[in-house]
Amino acid sequence: MRLSIVIPSRNTPADLLRRALWSAVAAGDTTDYEIIVVDDFSDPPVDVGKLMKTEIVPESIRSVRTRAPIGIAGARNLGAEISAGSFLTFLDSDDVLKRGSLTTLLEAASPSRVVFADNEVYQDSREPFVRRKHQWVPLLADCRNRIDDPFFYCNFIVLPVVIPRLLFHGVGGYPRAGYAGEHVGLYAALAARPDVEFVHVPEALYEYRPRPSGYSSSNLASHHTDKGEELSRRLVRAGFRPARYSGVYLSCHAEPTLYLPVVADVLRIPSWANVDLEARSWRPAT
Repeated sequence: MRLSIVIPSRNTPADLLRRALWSAVAAGDTTDYEIIVVDDFSDPPVDVGKLMKTEIVPESIRSVRTRAPIGIAGARNLGAEISAGSFLTFLDSDDVLKRGSLTTLLEAASPSRVVFADNEVYQDSREPFVRRKHQWVPLLADCRNRIDDPFFYCNFIVLPVVIPRLLFHGVGGYPRAGYAGEHVGLYAALAARPDVEFVHVPEALYEYRPRPSGYSSSNLASHHTDKGEELSRRLVRAGFRPARYSGVYLSCHAEPTLYLPVVADVLRIPSWANVDLEARSWRPAT
């Protein structure tokens, strides 16, 4: 089998998950694929047949349910573990793959390539904008070194992506412990391998539709809390007052989002970043 499409879901509204499923069906013009819905202990459980409003679910679509919540990264990893495709791609349960997008990505795929494209961001009632990603690939090596840094930035090369299954498992899949930038964590591990090439397709092939109550947002909120508590523990041990994160983030969605901690009521800015607070933007210091 050529491609496995993994869709993790936890309590996603039925209309959104249905939309995601049908977009996955329309994303390629090949029959050599499978769609795996990973139900991360939703309440009620996901019923694919009912969801797709069909009595007979196509053989190319199957689902698996976890015995307890394992989080979005864990759910993606579970789908990858039971997949049969030579290549993997992932679709969040409230997002949309553009028609023909996977065909386009697979044309550039090879056993040593990670192929990614741009996406359209739909936020609130504003017009969607395209998030361009190729210029941020050099940050992957830096990000790998900063997963445990008190400052952190989150996913900036996200979906869509096509990854060789063997490469995905070779780096252990998505990181799960205390990290909201799980895409960046995975891609940084892949970029560290000398046998891996990142290939950018300069087209918007994915519709990203963030929701405050969505699966990814819950993951980010948990990480934000964990990071704040971790930093506070470090400061207390060193004799300082506990810290908090200011909630100030920079370049949300258009660029890597940088979170800045507040220590003793002072907003701390890392030495490795040039930050423009007024413009809410930043760049790595040269």
